[in-house]
Amino acid sequence: MKKIMLGFIALWFFNKGFTQYPLDSLKNLLNHTASDSSRITLMLGLSSEYAALNFDSAYYYANKALLISQKTGNRKGIIRSLGSIAARIRITNIVKAVQLELRALKLAEEEKDNTVIAPIKEYLSSIYRIDLADTITAEKFAREAVLLFTQLKDTVSLIRSYTMVAGALTSSFGNLDSADFYLNKAEEFSKKNNNYFLGLIYLYKASVSEKKQNKNKAIQQLHFVLQMPLRYTWHTAAYNRLAQLYQEKERIDSVIYFSRQALLLSLQSKEYKSVIRSCETISNAYQSLYKDSALYYANLASTFKDTLAAINLRTAFTTFLELDENQRNYELSQVKAKNKEQTRLIIIGSAVLMMAIILFFIIRNNRKHKR
Repeated sequence: MKKIMLGFIALWFFNKGFTQYPLDSLKNLLNHTASDSSRITLMLGLSSEYAALNFDSAYYYANKALLISQKTGNRKGIIRSLGSIAARIRITNIVKAVQLELRALKLAEEEKDNTVIAPIKEYLSSIYRIDLADTITAEKFAREAVLLFTQLKDTVSLIRSYTMVAGALTSSFGNLDSADFYLNKAEEFSKKNNNYFLGLIYLYKASVSEKKQNKNKAIQQLHFVLQMPLRYTWHTAAYNRLAQLYQEKERIDSVIYFSRQALLLSLQSKEYKSVIRSCETISNAYQSLYKDSALYYANLASTFKDTLAAINLRTAFTTFLELDENQRNYELSQVKAKNKEQTRLIIIGSAVLMMAIILFFIIRNNRKHKR
């Protein structure tokens, strides 16, 4: 029975990247297994599935997996559970998330299992670079992950770690040529195996180009990202960067277009930090066009900053979609009204001009008759 249950669990993890396994089915599996190791795996799977839907449920299952792991002395279960909890609370409590991840790393090192140590170091590199802006520590963890994945001959993870090193070097204005080296290595490995990471690689290449003051090349590289199969995080980042670059070129229409695209993807993926960023960019772009729209998006960004973390995410985003649709309709009505008013003024001006010309000829003819 235990082997059959583990088979079901393995099948779920295999299919996870292609189809979303129904939450009810996972719960059903959980209710019909007595194996603690299987229950831990299923709970961590439920936590991952709930991550974008319900924070409380996601945290509950990760914490429950941790409790069972600790009770049964399952050290690998403890390590995986700590990592899952860290991922869940990363947005709301980054300090605690780092503490949990470092605790997981210590346990993994005690187990001397590089297959577990390497991904933890890779994840820590991401946290230190993105959340803590500590590029030195981020680079250290990324380089260590590269060495471990090289030993493990895990090409896919190695590609990702190359980009982590490059990201740390780029963020710190470090050796940009070295960053280019790692990105070229990542691109080489990616093309030999699969092109899955090319979008991410070119995002980092665009950052390097920006730091080298080659903005046009950066724009080309970002457009290349958008040609790759949709990945919400990568495409959103590309749209946001394009909006910023076009803002520097004062191409307002392009700024609004790319920011709106980023906003749409952010809503779909529930990345509210990106929602805030997109709203602020759109607001700035509208300052010289429509003051009401600029104020609307500024207030919206402020609202998301203050309240989104404390309310139900799904309800917030659904409401926002409706508000955004109303705002777009309002903007269209404003444009139509403005065009209508301009047309009316042109007609009146033309009529006045025609009357003036006619009056001029009448007066001139009268003077000729008097002579």
